[in-house]
Amino acid sequence: MFFDLVKDLKNKTSQTVQHLAINCPYQNKASTLSDILLCYKGLNGKAIIFAQTKNDANQIILTDGMSEVEVLHGDIA
Repeated sequence: MFFDLVKDLKNKTSQTVQHLAINCPYQNKASTLSDILLCYKGLNGKAIIFAQTKNDANQIILTDGMSEVEVLHGDIA
């Protein structure tokens, strides 16, 4: 099913951006994120991950396979 909420507005997402929604149990969130990044960005690609809270962002660093991750939020200069 496809929903177009912006209709004919000029400010649409680029056609080259692919949006994915993946449903997983909360306890598998970190390992699923790691697998998704490995699959879609490869070993040398780059990605931006948006988290809901500062704590969620900090937890991403602790996930196995996330050794080159940096966090940016309000508590970091």
